[in-house]
Amino acid sequence: MYASAVVWRRWRAGHHSWFDHRLDEADWPQRIFWVERGALGRFHLPMGARILDLCCGDGYFAESFWSPGASLVDAVDRDQNAISLAQAIHSKGNIRYYCRDIVRRDWPGTGYDLVCFFEAIEHLSEQDGQRVLERIRDALAPSGWLVGSTTAVDEAYRGQGNYEHDNEFDGVEALAAFVGQVFVEPRVFASYHPARTTLYFEVQKS
Repeated sequence: MYASAVVWRRWRAGHHSWFDHRLDEADWPQRIFWVERGALGRFHLPMGARILDLCCGDGYFAESFWSPGASLVDAVDRDQNAISLAQAIHSKGNIRYYCRDIVRRDWPGTGYDLVCFFEAIEHLSEQDGQRVLERIRDALAPSGWLVGSTTAVDEAYRGQGNYEHDNEFDGVEALAAFVGQVFVEPRVFASYHPARTTLYFEVQKS
């Protein structure tokens, strides 16, 4: 109860979307969908991999899921509050945090074995989303993997829910078509929970 109260106070103070997984964690085990992101990323993570974590938020996944198997994690977010918190509470020797706009600023490097892009594509316009997917393709090493997710939004409610969302998807077909404009034959699937439906995508650079 105490931990949950602390999380709620921290979130209400800033109401940052990159902090939402903390609220889900506080509701364990009623809300477990946030763990799926870490599991999917780890599934595609070879030991010693170079990883790019886009829209990393407070660095929770970079430290807890990516860094234990990686040689390097470049974690990027445009929100300085998120990066400052990540550096304060999720710092590791093999994680480098960057405050950058992933659409317009240079990325830290190239040749990544894995790019993680979870719960972020919906925050970009269609044009910017395509641009970022192209940049991911160029940043991946040969045979590298892109994995990511977004919340499914029913067609009737698209654009009427989260004011931070610029490009929402109502199902696997819509998301597959969008990612498929840049990557060949992405695998897209859904995970169903009482509180939400999450769409996941994974694709290997050919």
